Amino acid sequence: MTTALSEEPPNRKIAALLGNGVSIAFNPGLALSKINAGIRARLNEDVPDGDPAAVLTEAANKIDTGDPYIDFESLLGPLDQQHDFIAMMAEYARIIGKTDETAAEHLKASAQFVRDVRRTGTSFALEIIDAQSRASWDRMEGLTGFVTGLRAAAGGQRLTIANLNYDSLVMACLSDGYSGEFCDLARGYGASFFEVLHGVQWVGHPLRQIADFPPTRKTRLIHLHGSLTWLKQPGSGLIYRFRTEDLRMYDFWEKWRDGETDWQPVVVLTNQTAKTEVVKEQPYALAYSVTEESLIESDRWLIAGYSFRDECVNEMLARAWKARVRKPDILVIGHGDSPSTAEVLKAIGHHWWEDADPSAFLTIERGGLEAAMASDAWNRWADMPSAEAA
Repeated sequence: MTTALSEEPPNRKIAALLGNGVSIAFNPGLALSKINAGIRARLNEDVPDGDPAAVLTEAANKIDTGDPYIDFESLLGPLDQQHDFIAMMAEYARIIGKTDETAAEHLKASAQFVRDVRRTGTSFALEIIDAQSRASWDRMEGLTGFVTGLRAAAGGQRLTIANLNYDSLVMACLSDGYSGEFCDLARGYGASFFEVLHGVQWVGHPLRQIADFPPTRKTRLIHLHGSLTWLKQPGSGLIYRFRTEDLRMYDFWEKWRDGETDWQPVVVLTNQTAKTEVVKEQPYALAYSVTEESLIESDRWLIAGYSFRDECVNEMLARAWKARVRKPDILVIGHGDSPSTAEVLKAIGHHWWEDADPSAFLTIERGGLEAAMASDAWNRWADMPSAEAA
């Protein structure tokens, strides 16, 4: 007779969600406020009169609920909506009659200008993130230990690492120590050479269209919001993963900013208002689907460095929480008072009147990543929850 899931011993599968705090732990230069400050400084370079960054901030404040002074997604994200609005007004002017043909042309030019501004800002953001990622190599031992600890805790069963960051720090750790034992959203086969920049051939691996991960590779790295290494091919719209070293060596982001290539970076760099729709598109939809499935199947969740302020991510957590029979054993690693217990419970969809006492399934470590890994809470979580915790 088959035993009900709620009566079975907990499995060793792990679903890990990593936010910006994980990157910050190993390089403070990857903090959102530091990246934002860098973007603002570059926007104002070589501008003798005026403050372009201040103008973008004021424009962002008109339509966004985020803080464009410290969050670069809130600074640059509204440009998507502004472009779309101007483009729609151009279409409106075209439709209503010949007398407005001139207005339509001017509006089309304005929409293109807004798109160019977004391209400039995005290129600065990705350049800064890449530069800070390179500066992190002397601090990578701690991150490598964290990844190794997660793999050990999984005990050879599936470990899904869902990464909200664009940087390639976790990818580098896995590639360095476990190159034949992990997979990501790019297929290991079907690679081709592409002339991304004039006269230069790079090897690109196509991103998966379905969740066809090799069953023998138990560790999976899922970039939920895109990656520095993902580029979209002009014309076909297909997305490929390239080597970070190639993009760096040939200053890809600068050349993209200057219009020397039509290949585009693939990242969810937008505000909360637009993000809900963007993540419904590929490759993000597949990334969310795979992560949600892993949350449902895994009896242990590890959430580190995440603010619990991303609506799309919280909705995914809540769906997985609701779909489970047994409540997962959740370890949240933060730094300081944020996130609060209430914020975590609200994000996962916990209802005090119908769900278990939070102390039975939730532990929050507030001393940062390295301190958390030396804690009793980590040892208990990593060694497997007891059957009574079900």
